[in-house]
Amino acid sequence: MSTRSSMSSSVFRGARTLFGAALLSRLLGLLSMPVLTRVYGPESFGTLAVYTALASQLMPLLTLRYSVALPLPRSDGSALNLMAMSLGLLAVLTLTCLAVLSLASGPLLDWLQAGAVKPWWWLIPLGAAAMALFELMSFWATRLRGYGLIARAQMLQALLGESTKVGLGLAGLHPLGLVLGQIIAQGAGAATFLRHYHADWDARRRQVSGARMRFLARRYRDFPLFRLPSQLLLGFAAQAPLLFVSALYDTGTAGQFALAMTAMSLPMTLIGRTMGQAYYGEAARMRDDAQGLWRMSFVVQARLFLFAIPFAALLILAAEPIFALVFGEEWRMAGHFTATLAVFLVLQVTSAPLMQALNILEQQRIFLVLNAARVAGLVAIYLVAKRGGWTVDSFVPVVAGFLSLFYGAQTLHVLALLWLRKTRES
Repeated sequence: MSTRSSMSSSVFRGARTLFGAALLSRLLGLLSMPVLTRVYGPESFGTLAVYTALASQLMPLLTLRYSVALPLPRSDGSALNLMAMSLGLLAVLTLTCLAVLSLASGPLLDWLQAGAVKPWWWLIPLGAAAMALFELMSFWATRLRGYGLIARAQMLQALLGESTKVGLGLAGLHPLGLVLGQIIAQGAGAATFLRHYHADWDARRRQVSGARMRFLARRYRDFPLFRLPSQLLLGFAAQAPLLFVSALYDTGTAGQFALAMTAMSLPMTLIGRTMGQAYYGEAARMRDDAQGLWRMSFVVQARLFLFAIPFAALLILAAEPIFALVFGEEWRMAGHFTATLAVFLVLQVTSAPLMQALNILEQQRIFLVLNAARVAGLVAIYLVAKRGGWTVDSFVPVVAGFLSLFYGAQTLHVLALLWLRKTRES
């Protein structure tokens, strides 16, 4: 077997491991949803969605996105220094966020139209820190091809997170149980990596130095300069449809839309993100082989289409009755939203791994431009909808159509970059 074929096979082997864990994790989540939707009402899910949006938006700031660069250094010693620097940033910036929110959480959350989470403002930076720590550990495991460990961490997240949500919900903690379940899941997943790699990090601690960290901070400065604002825009764009629905309509509609977005995250987690994680781990090892990188990227893209199209078709045809049957008749609107949003599902799933190629190509500026364009389009739709008094049934299809065009153009652009690099170096 050729080196290039071996690399492509490694991507799919790693992806299969991650896919299996993600599938079981999501199945646990889906099995718990009929219970959760009967324990918690739409308003509680709306509160969870707002909290998750805020924590997800804060998370990239806590490591300045240096965590994303962990698979790239050629030596493990350099990567360990990058890890140490990221952990230091995470600790300092989490404490800073807690201090800021302790002084101004009320007016800040009111300005963000997130008054529903004001009683638990302190959980926002803690939840963001748990998410950032899990991401950091995951990138280290990706560097070492520790896909099995990532899979175990994901399973532990699902077990603890869903059981916590159900238990606290039955105890009457509405909506706090949903929020605490999210945080506990992320923290438990990060602890799995810490236990596994602690001895190795301790043996290598003499390799960590301030001088090396400063050098790496300069070497990968494009990540805080361009990847960080890109990630903030990416996070905002991912949550923007929900935030806009919350701002334009009532909390119950936001809860329905939140459940639809949860359903949409299933194929993204199972296919897009798991494939992207495995793709990044292998692509980082073949950064100097333009021909191999292009071929691997093309094969990954083609196979992802085969995975994504049937799932999207199922959602388009049957999401509404499925939601009413599984979650209860009061959630039929969520199924309607899911069927509409599934229009852009295929291109969203297939484009996800290709975004990691921009790290290999060191094209963080392009990543920033792409995400700025998506945010600009979504904000424009929101402003027109608000001014025109659109109903939610007008707003959601327009958002789905715009995102379909965006993900298609994004995919073609990244493939063109890989093709041009291959052509220049052939």
